[in-house]
Amino acid sequence: MSTSKKNIAVIGDSSSVLCFKAVGLSVFPADTAEDVNNALQKVYKEKYAIVFITEQLKPLISDAMAGLLANSLISLVLIPGSKGSLGIGMAQLSEIVNKAVGVNIEKEEKA
Repeated sequence: MSTSKKNIAVIGDSSSVLCFKAVGLSVFPADTAEDVNNALQKVYKEKYAIVFITEQLKPLISDAMAGLLANSLISLVLIPGSKGSLGIGMAQLSEIVNKAVGVNIEKEEKA
């Protein structure tokens, strides 16, 4: 199954996501928990394959929506917002890699 631009959504504050509209991705500006969960409900119903969401909005995802997404085929990818990275996306990626191959990709601590 190929993934087209129509299967990719971006959720975040307006200043972080409007540039993605220029390349044809579906954009859902969101600033509140209600905005975030409504956008996620829409991408779930419309069967998007990939959803980029700014790190700042991750804490606003309801437990019910998080459970629904966890049991779907949607790939939820955290990206930095316009105000910079919170490190959540890198920590998530590091955890996935560590589980998959047993290697910690974060910086090694100096002794």
